Amino acid sequence: MNPEQKGWTLTSLFLLLLLSVSPALSAAQEPMFQDYETYPVLDYKFTHLEAQLALNPETRSLSGIVTYTLEAKHRFAGVLHIPAAGLQINSILINEREASFSHEQDRIEIDPAAYLSDPQRPFELSISYEAPQSTALIKTAAGTLFTTLSPNRRSEWIPVVEHPRIAFTTRFSLEVTEGTEVVSNGQYFRTQSLDDGAKRVIWRSEVPVPSTDLAFFAGDLSFTETLLGLTNVRVYGEARTGSAQVREDLMREVVNSLSSITRSLRVEYPFEGFSLVMLEDHYWEPRPYAASLGMLAGTISPAKVQIDRVVASQWFGAALRSETVAGSAAVLLHQAHLMQQLEPDTPPFGVQGFPSVDGFDYWNHMLPQHFGFWHDALEQADDFTRFALSDHKQAQLRRGDPVGDWPEFQREWYRATGRTLEEPVFGSQTEEPQDTPLTVQLVFGYNSERGVSVTVDPQGTVETDSIRVPLELHFRGAEVRRDTLTVFRTGGEFVIPADTRPQNIMAGDGAPAFLFREMKDLNMWLHQLRSSDDISRRVQAAENLPRFREDPDIQLAVRDVLRAEDHPQVRAALIRAISSIVRGAAGTQQLFLDLVATAEGDEQLAAVEALRNYPGNAAVVSAIGRLAQSMQYSEAAVLAVRVFREVATEEQFTELASSLLGGSGPGAIRAAVVQELFELSDRMVAVDTSYEIALSTNFPYLMRATAMSALANHNRAQDLQELIPVLIEDTDPRMRLISLRYIGALEDEIMNDLLEQRFQVERDPRLRAVLMAF
Repeated sequence: MNPEQKGWTLTSLFLLLLLSVSPALSAAQEPMFQDYETYPVLDYKFTHLEAQLALNPETRSLSGIVTYTLEAKHRFAGVLHIPAAGLQINSILINEREASFSHEQDRIEIDPAAYLSDPQRPFELSISYEAPQSTALIKTAAGTLFTTLSPNRRSEWIPVVEHPRIAFTTRFSLEVTEGTEVVSNGQYFRTQSLDDGAKRVIWRSEVPVPSTDLAFFAGDLSFTETLLGLTNVRVYGEARTGSAQVREDLMREVVNSLSSITRSLRVEYPFEGFSLVMLEDHYWEPRPYAASLGMLAGTISPAKVQIDRVVASQWFGAALRSETVAGSAAVLLHQAHLMQQLEPDTPPFGVQGFPSVDGFDYWNHMLPQHFGFWHDALEQADDFTRFALSDHKQAQLRRGDPVGDWPEFQREWYRATGRTLEEPVFGSQTEEPQDTPLTVQLVFGYNSERGVSVTVDPQGTVETDSIRVPLELHFRGAEVRRDTLTVFRTGGEFVIPADTRPQNIMAGDGAPAFLFREMKDLNMWLHQLRSSDDISRRVQAAENLPRFREDPDIQLAVRDVLRAEDHPQVRAALIRAISSIVRGAAGTQQLFLDLVATAEGDEQLAAVEALRNYPGNAAVVSAIGRLAQSMQYSEAAVLAVRVFREVATEEQFTELASSLLGGSGPGAIRAAVVQELFELSDRMVAVDTSYEIALSTNFPYLMRATAMSALANHNRAQDLQELIPVLIEDTDPRMRLISLRYIGALEDEIMNDLLEQRFQVERDPRLRAVLMAF
């Protein structure tokens, strides 16, 4: 199938749907942005883009020539408007003939008809320009430069009419230094060697690329590639994102996702290639994809969910242009498809160090406020649409239940499936106040003459007339008796007849009014640990074991249970219990040292926590120091930094801190070092270090944000007053946000002048919203 057929097939699948929804849609909502067909009028059709650019990574600037192939839509075609925000336009040629133009209000105006005998015939328009220190070029801590994927920002690095319904084939050429990899739309074409250690890397796409999806990455990237049919698939990664094996694992996930989505949709992949770029940080980008490109953030997990989203977005986002009104239908299908494709146990997103803007949802921008038009469209939808939507969603749409804004749609999916697929939405959310359940202590005992005794002791005033206590009594031979006590609001002691001693007694759920706290003997808790199928019950039992630390057999019993237990959450609770029981006694550290070296996740975290009870122990200092110097992020490695400061000497910690801060380890681990420096006797070392880190763009965002927070928490107002005027101009929008957060440290007159100046030049819509709030 050729590219034109490929694009036509995908579009045709939605033709009937879009025609059926347009009348309802126009009545339901206002246009989301000014359509280019209305103002300024676009009388020309773009068919091809040839870009020959040079990148200067030191100044974060671009220069070169872009050449568009255009043709007039009719013989009355007039002035052509091309956005060029903050660009320096050197010259414009039309069919190699110099043309006059104006460049005002971030827009180029030119009249092609004045230079053409027949403007309806294809012609070339070449623009020579420079993009000096463009904020649309984002530089990572590893030195990678990439163009922001945010909507309506393309014209800040390339002259382009950015609109979802404008698409063209591309040949993108970028001059970079040797050792730099370039990734762009389409597929890799070739590399040309140039003088002075430079090279020119060329990517091209014979399938039209939306002008809203132009993008590139350039940096010290390693890659793995394969072929999936005729589609070239590449996975790139920064140095700190993992080894070649990590990229191989990601490649398998990408290929699996491409294959499964292609099969389920019965529509070919819409582009010629697909490239996934894994960066160490998230860089506050609102959209992690572009045509044939996906971006993965090392600080967002799990990777599989991110991959499924960026791959599915090639159909539902890039090819169908999700910024348009009509494209909102594709966004819904995208979400519905993900719900069907991902395994039921796929965990939700977890994000490290993500900045928030109160009251501003920046993840899902410009989406329709109402989806009522789906009710009528569903009955006429094709098999593709029906397949992508779950039965639950189809039933809801047939009922005509309104689904309001996008967050509501996300909540509806969560209620239906119990799973979350979207990144967290940050903002001010008013939660309904919830009553705190009253704690009721239950003391269980047994007397051979009386039977089972239950003492009910409310730890506060009971508002109800009585307390219902559901109980489970476990006897030998797997016999289980269930009973319910209904007692007065004041509690008391009650007896349940029983001929033999129960092996365990457990209280049921007292929600929402009561929280039961059980008091019973060690054997009952051990029975619960060994026999209960409920993970939360086993965790509860483990958490109660330290109460019996004086029992001579407790350590041996708990270690036996730990050897038999295989659930990580329960094992972590048992490790914490053992730590609380032994309390750092000499010779008891070996269990925790072994776990630090071999365990993962919560178990390793609990073991690191336990080792803080062994200050000065050489083996502990060595093991914790090795973990803190890990090149892979983990919560245990971050905690290891804090524990190392407690168990090692100040000199040893200073040496480790110097090594970590000057190294290239994960930002979260190095950020923990910044925090711990303030616990040393010489506080000025921490202050000076934090000042330099906050100021330097060479450090990861997490380190810079932590440094600013530490300076603020330790009342370093003078340092903040010096930093804020610099950081409010920072290339990283997250640091500009932080400077606004602490801008109150400035004198009123200086603050107001700074805010006014920044508002005039700020292009990030999230930050403009914050500035307007001042």
